Amino acid sequence: MTTTGPIRVADDQRRLIDAEGNPFFWCGDTAWNLFASLTLDQARHYLTTRAAQGFNVIQAVGYFEHDCRNRPAHMGQWVMHDMNPAKPNDAYFDHVQKVMDIAESLGLHFAFLPTWGHLVTPMWAGGDSLFTPENAMIYGEYVGKRFGGRANLIWVNGGDRPVNTDTDLLIWRNLANGIRSTESVRHLMTFHISGSNCSSNFVHDEPWLDMNMQQSGHAVLFDRVDQRIAQALSRYPRKPVLDGEICYEDHPIGFRAANGRFTDWHVRASAYRSVFGGGCGVTYGAAAVWCFYSGRYPAILGSLPSMDWKQSLHLPGASQMNHLHELMQRFADKALIPCDNISNHSAADSQAPCMLRDGSPDASDAGCILIYQPTTTPFGAYDLTVMRSEEVCATYFDPRTGKSYPAGVYRRDKQVQLKNLPDSGPDWVVIFEAL
Repeated sequence: MTTTGPIRVADDQRRLIDAEGNPFFWCGDTAWNLFASLTLDQARHYLTTRAAQGFNVIQAVGYFEHDCRNRPAHMGQWVMHDMNPAKPNDAYFDHVQKVMDIAESLGLHFAFLPTWGHLVTPMWAGGDSLFTPENAMIYGEYVGKRFGGRANLIWVNGGDRPVNTDTDLLIWRNLANGIRSTESVRHLMTFHISGSNCSSNFVHDEPWLDMNMQQSGHAVLFDRVDQRIAQALSRYPRKPVLDGEICYEDHPIGFRAANGRFTDWHVRASAYRSVFGGGCGVTYGAAAVWCFYSGRYPAILGSLPSMDWKQSLHLPGASQMNHLHELMQRFADKALIPCDNISNHSAADSQAPCMLRDGSPDASDAGCILIYQPTTTPFGAYDLTVMRSEEVCATYFDPRTGKSYPAGVYRRDKQVQLKNLPDSGPDWVVIFEAL
C-alpha cells in the first residue's frame, strides 16, 4: 500500500492534504508504548489490525511513558545510555525504524513523539527532569537525521505536559529546532499537550508549529472539545487543529473504576465533536492498547483496563472511527466548516449538537449541513433558512454502523421537525442537502 506523504497543511489553513494534494483526514490511534512494549511480530499484528480497521495515523513515543528511566524496552534495550537524552541507544532505535517500515508498507503514517513529557516536566510522574536545552537540541538532531527522510512521518513535540516555564519552552523549542536542522524533508509538526487544554495556549506562535493539538482527556463525560477547537481556530495565524487524545474506550472515568468506564458512545461523542467543531481529524484510544497492557507491567495511574491489548483492539469504538473517516471522505470536496447552532439546543448544554456546513465562512447559503447529536431525546427543530434550495433532503447517518437512512424531504423553513425518527440511539448524524 502506498503512503502518500509527507502530510502537509492545506491552503485554507484548516485541513490537511497528502503529498498529491488530496484531502487527508487524520484518523489516528493511540499506541504510546508501541516501540517499547512489543516485539516486531506483535507490532506487525497491531499495525495490520489497525490498518484493516481504517486508521491511517499511529501515535507512538520514542522515550516512552511510563517510565523509561526504570525499565528497558521489551527487547531488553534501554532507550538511552547513562540516562542522558543526548545519548540515544542505536539498537533501540533500530527497532523503532523497523516498526515504522512495517507501518509504511501498510499505508500508515506515524505521529512520532521523540519523548514523553515527564522527562521535561515530571509533575505526577515524579523524579527529576532529564532534558536540558542543550541535550534537547542534540537529541532533536539525532531523531531528525535518523527519521527525517521518511514519507510516513509526522512530528509531535511535547508529551502530555503544559509548558510551565521559560526553560520548558526552550527545551521544546530546541528539540523542534534540532529536528528541523537535520530532517531531509520538512514534515508536519504539532504539539501534544496535557488534558483539557490545547497547544495553541502555549506554543501557537512558535515557527516550528504547523498545526495545533488539543487533548480532551479522561476525566469528564461529554467534554466540550468543540469549544476549544473553535477557540484554537480563532487564533492568527490560523493553524489546523485536532483532538489528539479523546477519552480512551474502557478507561475508568476520572481514573476511578467506581465511576464506570468510557464506552463507545462517549468515544463517539468526543470524536464527532472534535471533527464537527472544525478539527482536521481525531485520534482514538483504548485503555489497554496505548500501554499494550498484558499483565507484563503494572497498570499506569489507575487506568487498569478490563481486558488485555489484543482483546481491546476489537472494542466497538475502534471500528466506528472508520465510519467517521468514511463520512468525512464523502464530503471531502465540500471544505466543511463549523456553523452556528441551527437547532433549539443551548450551546451550553453538555450534550448539545455540533454542526458543519459547506462553503466559505462569509457565504450566505449552504448546499449541505451535517449535525452530530450526542443524544437524540428529543430531536430538536431545525432552522433550514440557510440552505440554498427551496427543498432540502434529510438523511440519518448511524455512527455505530456507518449506514444511512432517508429522513424525508422538507421545505426551507425556520422550524423544521424531522419525520421518521430513528428507533434506536443514543446518537445520530443528521445530513441536510440542497435539492
